[in-house]
Amino acid sequence: MQIFERNLTKTHDIGEEWPSFLGHIELGEAFIIETMNQECVPNGPIEIVGVKKDDCVAIHIENIEIDSNKTYYAPNGGPFFEGMGDPIPIEYREGYFYWPKHFKLKASPSVGNIAILPEYNEENLQVSREILYGPYKGKRNPKGWRTIVRAPRDKHSHQDCWALKLVVLYT
Repeated sequence: MQIFERNLTKTHDIGEEWPSFLGHIELGEAFIIETMNQECVPNGPIEIVGVKKDDCVAIHIENIEIDSNKTYYAPNGGPFFEGMGDPIPIEYREGYFYWPKHFKLKASPSVGNIAILPEYNEENLQVSREILYGPYKGKRNPKGWRTIVRAPRDKHSHQDCWALKLVVLYT
């Protein structure tokens, strides 16, 4: 089974306009993608051999494991990051995250974001080349291609796929 290691999020095509594939998998092939905790940096992209533009892709998550050997961080005031102070180390054991002197929360592993790399075209390249909004508008985009696959509410996201909307409407 192929394993796409978490260190690739720090080394593969950093800041590039368009990525090269980390590897290739066949339809139906099981594989492992390791991710980073708390950094929201996507690992990939991985080519699914035979899938082409306008094909629908279904992803089946077989298992999500929490690495008990890692250090996890959370804001000093609780589980939410916005306005809650500097991150502090928290402990993970027996299915719970423990905050020092405060409380514990049951761990609930989830998938952060699964995205399909959009079509290689000028509009998508523009998004990966420069920052389009805000105070840094027009500056070089240091995240490059990862900007496109990290924005779950952006128009370049998989959530705009008409087929996904049909599945949601009819299931």
